[in-house]
Amino acid sequence: MLPDNVGMAAGLTIGFSVGMGGFGVTILGFIADNFGLPLVMQIVTWLPVAAAIIALKIPIPASLRK
Repeated sequence: MLPDNVGMAAGLTIGFSVGMGGFGVTILGFIADNFGLPLVMQIVTWLPVAAAIIALKIPIPASLRK
């Protein structure tokens, strides 16, 4: 998408990731304060499972199939 601006693409990607991490920690902290740390630990345990299921649903373009 940005072949001439590789540095900008990397910066945007890293910036977005750090921003989402900060947002996630804020939400999880709110949940921990109001509902308890065990619930947050359960949420954090199941997040990778949910991400894997979502990743498996991403279609593979025909040009990349063998």
